[in-house]
Amino acid sequence: VDARWKPCCDSGCVCTRARIPDCHCLDIKDHCYPGCKGCICTKSIPPQCQCTDVLHFCPKPCS
Repeated sequence: VDARWKPCCDSGCVCTRARIPDCHCLDIKDHCYPGCKGCICTKSIPPQCQCTDVLHFCPKPCS
């Protein structure tokens, strides 16, 4: 699988303390990674986007 499609996170993430955690990346960038299913962007220029996908782990850094 192309690495661009895998979740990544540079600004850290937060997770619930459940046995199977729900984690959210805190990155806000001008785009979401290509595999993000829930990308929300502002209409500003440049846009500020955040991937809202729920993961069960904190992804590796993007860079």
